[in-house]
Amino acid sequence: GMSMFPRVHEGDTVIVNTADTQHRNDEVFAVNHEGEFTLKRLKRVHNRWWLYSDNPDQATFAPVMCTERTQTIGKVVLLQAEHL
Repeated sequence: GMSMFPRVHEGDTVIVNTADTQHRNDEVFAVNHEGEFTLKRLKRVHNRWWLYSDNPDQATFAPVMCTERTQTIGKVVLLQAEHL
């Protein structure tokens, strides 16, 4: 999808370290949020973790609060762009 545009584009290759699930502020992680796989930037706001998109259209791609149904798969450690 477009939620991480302009950082991630359709067709890009992403490598995820599944051994690294420790939340860190403002880092990109692969997560399963309520049954849906996604890449999001984790941010700590008011003692809660939130999933943020990099897309500047925050009205369409608004932050989502992590719940007990949010599973961290791992930290994104490499992004290979399909195009420049």
